[in-house]
Amino acid sequence: MKEANNSEKEIRQMLPVMLIGLVTLVMYTIFVTFYCLVLLQIDVEQQYVDKNLFKEGCAKLVTFHLLLFLMIWSFYKTYKVNPGVVPDTYEWKVDPDINRIKEREKTGELRYCPHEKKYKPDRAHYCRAIKKNVLKMDHYCPWVANCVGFYNYKFFLLSLFYANLCCFYVEINCYSSFPNFYSNPNVLFNDVFYLFLEIVLAVVILLIIFPFFLFHLYLTAKNYTTLEFCVVSIFLFFVYAVIYSQSTHFICKMNK
Repeated sequence: MKEANNSEKEIRQMLPVMLIGLVTLVMYTIFVTFYCLVLLQIDVEQQYVDKNLFKEGCAKLVTFHLLLFLMIWSFYKTYKVNPGVVPDTYEWKVDPDINRIKEREKTGELRYCPHEKKYKPDRAHYCRAIKKNVLKMDHYCPWVANCVGFYNYKFFLLSLFYANLCCFYVEINCYSSFPNFYSNPNVLFNDVFYLFLEIVLAVVILLIIFPFFLFHLYLTAKNYTTLEFCVVSIFLFFVYAVIYSQSTHFICKMNK
């Protein structure tokens, strides 16, 4: 029964990953079939092939596959690499070096995890999804079915970077060529429709992941994790709320 529940949980965790794979496959098929292969003119007789268009198609096909490979490799590494956990040693279970740890509980004691029964290093937090304390935990990402931490954050950032590059590359090429495809009587309606669909998909995905990528660039520049940023934001919200409340009360009192 327990094994069945674990299998069901693993399947649920992989659903977002499979969705990303499906969207990637759809966009790949459309771009290669209805854009690159059109430039390669595979259905045109040899004597009528435009060599400039053929060279352009080859260059774009190679560039796109290179970007796609880098994106998939980064995504796989984010999924596969252990984010970093607290060592299962005597030091972290019983006797941590207090001189190496700055973060404390509100009581002033060292942070202790009751789940793993270990002391926590600085910036480590317990992730309920993987049931481990993760070093420099950023967040649990369902889209890679893994927690993002110290050892795989670089690959997570690279995944966002190459995903944005792929979408920008597809968007720029398809959008710039769409008027020519639309006005060309030799191009079938299906080709035009799928090219338009590719443009829409690329725009929608960019609207989602590009701001997210900029946000993580900001976090990297400030040496924040997502968790730390949220804690600071909540703290500042309450500080501003208190200041606003006191200021409003003072102004109302002065106007009486």
